[in-house]
Amino acid sequence: MYDGPSADIATSDEAVGSPPLLNLPYELFLLLFLYLDAEDTLSLLCSCRSLYGHIRDEPIWREFCCRHGLRDVSIYSQPSFFVIYASLIHTYGPLIGLWASDHPFTGNIVEFRLVQEPGPYPFLLGEVWRFQSHVANYCDPKLPEYLEIVSIRPQWDEFGFPQPATLHWRRSLENPSFSLLAPTRLGTFLRYRDFYTNALCTVQHPDFPSSFALWYDSERPLPRLRQQPCEDYSNQGFDEDAEDGLLFIPTEDPTPPAIAFFPTSNEQFSLHNPHITFPDLRLMRLPHDDEMQPAPSRYYPLRFPPIQDHLYLDPGDVNWTRQSLDGLWIGANGAHDSEVLLVDSSDPDETIAWKITGTMHIPRGVTCWKFNPDHILPHNDVSPAMELGELPFNSRLFTGHGHICPEGFITEEDSWIELNIAVVGRDEIKIRWPELEYTARYQRCKPRDLESEIVVSNRGIRRAVSWS
Repeated sequence: MYDGPSADIATSDEAVGSPPLLNLPYELFLLLFLYLDAEDTLSLLCSCRSLYGHIRDEPIWREFCCRHGLRDVSIYSQPSFFVIYASLIHTYGPLIGLWASDHPFTGNIVEFRLVQEPGPYPFLLGEVWRFQSHVANYCDPKLPEYLEIVSIRPQWDEFGFPQPATLHWRRSLENPSFSLLAPTRLGTFLRYRDFYTNALCTVQHPDFPSSFALWYDSERPLPRLRQQPCEDYSNQGFDEDAEDGLLFIPTEDPTPPAIAFFPTSNEQFSLHNPHITFPDLRLMRLPHDDEMQPAPSRYYPLRFPPIQDHLYLDPGDVNWTRQSLDGLWIGANGAHDSEVLLVDSSDPDETIAWKITGTMHIPRGVTCWKFNPDHILPHNDVSPAMELGELPFNSRLFTGHGHICPEGFITEEDSWIELNIAVVGRDEIKIRWPELEYTARYQRCKPRDLESEIVVSNRGIRRAVSWS
C-alpha cells in the first residue's frame, strides 16, 4: 500500500518562492488533514499543481475512512481508501448510525452500518428495527429483529477510478427510491369527533422533532445528496365528511432536512409505516386517485452516545449520579411491543424519558415518564418494594410520574399518574405503575453484538439472542 513519500512535498525547483505549505515534510503535511473535512481537503489539493499530485495519496483518505470506522482495506479486491471513500463514504457515510421516523404515533427506527467482511469491497447496509409482540412475558423488553432493506455498494471503472455507488434493494422487485428531503412546514394533525359535543375537532399531533428535541443529533451531517422538495400534501383535499383521520397542514416552524424511503410494494411500505388506527384522509376521498401516495415518513438522525464505563455506573457506586441513566433504553410497554426511549438528565430538576417509538396512546416525541432526583423512595417502604419485585440491596428508588392518555393522544384528556422507579443495575430499570397494576422493565440499548446474532440469510433478517 502506498504510504506517501518521506520527503518534502515540493521539489527544490518548485520550492523557490513557493508558499511555506509546499516546503513541509510529508509527515507534517499529513497532520493538516486531521483538522480538515473532505471538502476543504479537496479544495486544498486542487489549489496548485504540486498539491494536486497528492490527490490519490492513501494516507490522506485513510484518515477520512477511519472517521467512519474503516481502517483496513487490504482484504478487498480494490484495496484503495481513495476509491472507497470517493465512491461510497463521501456521499453515504453520514448515514451510518440510527435514524428515527416521524411516522404518526408509532415512529420507526432505521439503522445504517458499515459491513466490513472479506469480499470485493465494504458496503453500507440499511436495516429496519422490528419488535415482536410480547407473548410469554409482556413485562420484559425484547430486542428487535433487523430487516435488511438496502445495501449501498461502491463502484469503480476499469482504470480504478471511483464511480457513483449503487443501491440494491432487498424486498422489492421494483426499485424503491431513497431521497434527502428539504425542510418542510407541514405538520400532522388528527381530525376526530368529540365524544361529548359530537363536534368535529382538529388537533396537532406532536412535532417530531420538536424545537427542543434532545434525541435529535444536530451534530451529525446529512448524506451528501441533492435535497428534494417536499410535496405539499395540504393542497390535495380530503373527504370533508370523513372522521378520525390524519391531515397535513402548514405550520409556522419548519422541520430539518430528513431522509425518506419511497416504497414500491406493500411490504416495503409497512416496514417504514407500522399500522395505525387513523388513516390518511387524503386517501379516503372519492373518486380515489390511484396515483396518490401516502405521505412518506421522514427519518432524522437519532443521538446514540457511546457507552462510557466511567460515566455509566452501578447504582451502588458512591459516585453514581442520575446522569448514569442517560442514553437509549428499550422497555416493555404492556400489551404493546417494546418501545425505545431516550433518557436525559440535563434538566437540573428532572430526569425525563422521551419516546422515540410510541403507541396510539402516547406517541413518539413526548414524555413517557419522569422523576425528580430529590424524591427518593426509602428501601423500608414495603409496599412499593413488594410491587417492584425482588430488588438488589444497592438499588436506588424514586417516585415519579407516568404519562397516560386515551387512544389518539387528545391532549385535553391526557394525565399523569404516580409511579415508582427502581434503578436496579447499571443497565436495568424497573417501573411500577400502581394504578395500572403493572411493572415494566427497561434495558439499556447498547451497540449490537453482530457475532452473536442469528442470521436468516435467505430473508435478510438478523435476530439478537442476548443483551450485549
